[in-house]
Amino acid sequence: MKKQYTIAAVIVLMAAVLTGCSWDDVKAKFVGDPHSADATSSAVSGGPIVIEDYDPLECLKLAEYKGIEIDCKVKDSEIEEQKNNYLSQYPKEKKVKKGTCSTGDTVNMDYVGKIDGKEFDNGSAEDQELTIGNSGFIDGFDEGLDGMKVGETKDLNLQFPDPYTNSPDLAGKDVVFTVTINYKIKTSPNTFDDKFVKKYTSYKTVEEFEKETRKSLKKSKESSIGYEAVNKIVEESELIKTPTTLKEAYKQQMDAMNRASIQMSYGDSVEFDVVLGQMGYTKESYEKLLEEAADSQVKYQLVVEAIFAKENMPEPTDKELEDFISDTATSTQMTVENLRQAYELTYGDSSFSFEDYMLTSYHYTKVADYEKEVSKIKK
Repeated sequence: MKKQYTIAAVIVLMAAVLTGCSWDDVKAKFVGDPHSADATSSAVSGGPIVIEDYDPLECLKLAEYKGIEIDCKVKDSEIEEQKNNYLSQYPKEKKVKKGTCSTGDTVNMDYVGKIDGKEFDNGSAEDQELTIGNSGFIDGFDEGLDGMKVGETKDLNLQFPDPYTNSPDLAGKDVVFTVTINYKIKTSPNTFDDKFVKKYTSYKTVEEFEKETRKSLKKSKESSIGYEAVNKIVEESELIKTPTTLKEAYKQQMDAMNRASIQMSYGDSVEFDVVLGQMGYTKESYEKLLEEAADSQVKYQLVVEAIFAKENMPEPTDKELEDFISDTATSTQMTVENLRQAYELTYGDSSFSFEDYMLTSYHYTKVADYEKEVSKIKK
């Protein structure tokens, strides 16, 4: 079988691949404001890799792929999980108007920022809520709040980092933030009752919430039957041999994506290896993560290709692929050109073209549709 130049349709972002921590946590250490992202750099890549010919059916022992059992029943524990998600988002809040503030406290404050005695754009705010120690402000700001008393006003004499990608004009400048702590915010667990439901959800009673949430979860499970089946098949299949160039192409693809993520978050002023170090990774451990992720992606693609081949599914015509790409763009509320630009911004010219990516997405969708038809559903 002639290998087509394709990539898997599901690729995780670096934050998920590496640590699971938020980009805000890492970004704040470099640029201060975690809500700014003004860089638009494209991916770094090593150029295309010529992928060897291979037969996916010879590369793995394909598990049974017909009649996969998929459970679409909604468990009571899943309803409780939804409730707990709401409770974690909306705890009870009490304003504490006395006492001393320390790291970990959430506070409400006013602040005015001045450079050379003059206020500057976006340097002041009122009723700003933040958690001391995790504010995302420049170095020294959180430390200055630690130990302040509620109602106290204090000047924080600080300096913007250099470089400062959020606002290059401020890089390296001395700044004075005059801060007033209005109150501390103490949280406690809320109660998931009718009053809570009416205030924080689109429903009026707990009973209505449970009923509609169960329906929504069931609908979601039923819509993803084919994809869940493919996941199970991948787990149960055995990889016999890995096309070396395909794996290398995946590693290069994901590395380009990771580097693009860093550049779009920080701009070109922060080196990729520096960010990895801040996240606790060395070049060697990062390489290992790429290896593991590439192995997973290769296996997933081989399974999709093997089922596609065994069921003699026809390759799309040019018109069918164009329509698929158009439908994909529409479903993501983008134009085809926007979708292409987003892809190229993320991956650059690394290993696979936009059309190749969409062709594999087409294969994956067709296989998932097929699996939905032949799976055994528990309702």
